[in-house]
Amino acid sequence: MVLAVTSCSQRSDSDLPVTDTLDASVTTPAPSAAPSTTAAVPETTAAPTSAEAPLTPMTILVTNDDGVAAPGIDALVTALSALPDVEVVVVAPAANQSGSSDSTTPGGVTAQETTTVSGHPAVAVNGFPADAVNYALDELGLQPDVVVSGVNAGQNIGTFVPVSGTIGAARVAARRGVPAIAISAGGLTGSDFATGATVAAAEVDALRATLGWGTNTESTVVNLNTPTCAPGSEIRGVVDVPVAAAFPPGTNGLDLVFDCSSTATDPADDAVALTIGFGARSIVPADL
Repeated sequence: MVLAVTSCSQRSDSDLPVTDTLDASVTTPAPSAAPSTTAAVPETTAAPTSAEAPLTPMTILVTNDDGVAAPGIDALVTALSALPDVEVVVVAPAANQSGSSDSTTPGGVTAQETTTVSGHPAVAVNGFPADAVNYALDELGLQPDVVVSGVNAGQNIGTFVPVSGTIGAARVAARRGVPAIAISAGGLTGSDFATGATVAAAEVDALRATLGWGTNTESTVVNLNTPTCAPGSEIRGVVDVPVAAAFPPGTNGLDLVFDCSSTATDPADDAVALTIGFGARSIVPADL
């Protein structure tokens, strides 16, 4: 079976911004000090000097829960493929499997070669997001350095976290010893997949190039969520926050309004962060 492999070997002045790692957990209360933020997504890092050591090539397994033909996964593959020295392999559900958590199919699954909407080669698995990860590792024999799941249509925050198939795929990867990131773009319609994909690619690049994967990659995943800003405004940056225990009063978590022109700071959790225009980075346990 032919796998989707995309590579790039040079950095450029348009490299994605570097983000910070997390040390919060789902149950950790909001910090008393202002949470750390990254620069707004459109900003870029300076070009590397010749003295920088070459990056170790990285294999990235991409999956999702919206299905291999969804626009979010296509945006994610495009953004990740622009990173230096990477191989991007796409193995995702053949159909939408939203809300499937980390469910798997008894007896195994079948799969077939396909492409994403813009033509990136992919493998479509007839099963759940967790099945796609297991199929990639067990049947295809992949040994990815990281699994990135998304970009999901709609935020996966607060009480949505345990049931999310996007996060479920990342949780399965982490339990199998592979560092994992889940990325979701706010809004059930018109989700800004490009910004979500840019934030996810920056996270991958920063963790590899400057910070390393650290410890506890088998017990946690990084959960990223980005707001979909109104025309004329943009994401204010990314903050490290805990997962919300409850949604803001008067909302059900699906009808959040993203005010990216807000000047409010110090969001208490991922839900509040999105409502005031920040991307949210949270640590989620692999076992929920």
